[in-house]
Amino acid sequence: MALRLAARTAAALRPAAVPAAARRLAAAATTGGDVDPVVTSGASQPCWFRAGEAPGPEYRPLQKDVLADVCVVGGGITGVSVAYQLAKEGAAVVLLEDGVIASGETGRTTAHLMSNMDDRFTHLEYLHGARGAQLAAESHQRAIDYIEHVVAAEGIDCDFKRLDGYLMERESRRDDPTDLLRELEAAQRAVLRGVHRVDRAPLPGMDSGVAYCAPNQGRFHPTRYVAGLARALERRGGQIYTRTRAVHFGGGAAEAIVTTAMGPTVRAANVVIATNTPVLNKLFIHAKLDNHRSYVVAADIPRDGYTDALFWDMEDPYHYVRFQPGGSKPGVDTILVGGEDHPVGRPHAPPDELYRRLEAWARARWPAMGRVTSQWSGQVWGERACKTGCGKERLMWGTLRRSCRRRCRRGCLRLSSRRTRWRTSASTPASTRTCTSPRATRARASRTAPSPRC
Repeated sequence: MALRLAARTAAALRPAAVPAAARRLAAAATTGGDVDPVVTSGASQPCWFRAGEAPGPEYRPLQKDVLADVCVVGGGITGVSVAYQLAKEGAAVVLLEDGVIASGETGRTTAHLMSNMDDRFTHLEYLHGARGAQLAAESHQRAIDYIEHVVAAEGIDCDFKRLDGYLMERESRRDDPTDLLRELEAAQRAVLRGVHRVDRAPLPGMDSGVAYCAPNQGRFHPTRYVAGLARALERRGGQIYTRTRAVHFGGGAAEAIVTTAMGPTVRAANVVIATNTPVLNKLFIHAKLDNHRSYVVAADIPRDGYTDALFWDMEDPYHYVRFQPGGSKPGVDTILVGGEDHPVGRPHAPPDELYRRLEAWARARWPAMGRVTSQWSGQVWGERACKTGCGKERLMWGTLRRSCRRRCRRGCLRLSSRRTRWRTSASTPASTRTCTSPRATRARASRTAPSPRC
């Protein structure tokens, strides 16, 4: 059902006042500044677009106040997909992006379309049970099906192709693939379509040992897909504004107001935040995230030097490989090798060393691999409980209090606020700290049994 505005105003809308620093930031983004955010959000250039060219189509910045049913903030694959689907349902949609379409992490992905999980089905079963693992596999498979449908329906030229995916055991455990076989059984319980054991993955330079094959995975060119989706959104009446940074979210229950750095506003009944990580909630979600940096090298490879498939291994950190049609010269394609992930802010080897490790690992398995043509890194965000980050924003102290009690029982979060306090001293061990929030105090008073300790 299309979303409609609950209230509209006929009066002229005046630009809201915004801080001067925000205006300077938007002006620098619009005019180029020291760092041009149009091409990519990182310091290195991915293989998806030529140097100096934007990865997606250019649109004008927002220059006047507008009304909409839904305002979508973020022009990556999530934001454009949500806006496209809403426009198909008849909603009036405005999309805001502070760079250009697909200039963020969408343009820095390797674009594996996979229902096989990075977090492994054995781990998902442990956290959420067999049904939770089944839902995860089903949702990822439906996402691949959806992209395939959109590509066909909108005629998007993005090299979409269905492929087999191969999960390989660690090199040190090749003779005893217990972990891989356990993962295979968990994948079969999750009803991953057609997953089965194979004696080896099709590597030309090395015997992988036992692996499992997951059919009906996929790959595509991510920036071409998102650019095509943005054009389809425009054809359905959607409005797209790039180089437009949203800096403030206000309004009430009936109407939200999104203020941009240059002053114009968007009034909408609903707002979708699709900015990779949330820009509204600076505590509740960020405190649950694990942040990693992942590295990629792209190189030429002869077209007869590989089997077109997706490859992953179970090393720690693990590796992931795929191929893309076309290379730096005629007659070659591109191999993309990713991995060497590390937690953000933790000590790690220099990036040049991580790129060298990836290249050496890949050359041992694909000897025909040619010269490296590009290398880059991207930010990977994951929820510690391996859950999705979708849902309504709830800025409630109750959410904070519940989160505090859950996390502190695991001894992994020390948090103080005016509503949540911990009775402790410097000499009190973590295992004996008692929550003294008002709700916890009332709960203890109502029980005859001794209160539980955090």
